Amino acid sequence: QPKLAAILPLRDMRASALQFRYLFVTDAEGLKVVDVTILDRPKLVEGALIPFTDAQKIYLARTYAYVAAKAEGLAIVDIERPEAPQLYQRFTANGALNDARDVIVATTNASLFAYVADGGNGLKVLQLTSPD
Repeated sequence: QPKLAAILPLRDMRASALQFRYLFVTDAEGLKVVDVTILDRPKLVEGALIPFTDAQKIYLARTYAYVAAKAEGLAIVDIERPEAPQLYQRFTANGALNDARDVIVATTNASLFAYVADGGNGLKVLQLTSPD
């Protein structure tokens, strides 16, 4: 039987992804970091906020968080220091990526790709790295 262990109020929470002792969440204010070291007492990491107008899904890959940020496209956030995330890049493909709702990152043929669900625009495949 499940039981409610804790409540952490977030405004319009949309997605979450866990890496080690940190839960990265998107809500109405953007990307936030929650320390879940003590499971029944999660706490927001003070100042660990990357603001977005409409952050949606999030995908973690090693030291980066990839955020589908609707009209702001795909945002890449450096989370090497989870308590002090830094925006690395916002990518919109010159406005062609403008309804990003979900993202998955994977390695294919020695290259790193982001597969972005871009709403009514369909699927966008972005090559992030290559063997070259």
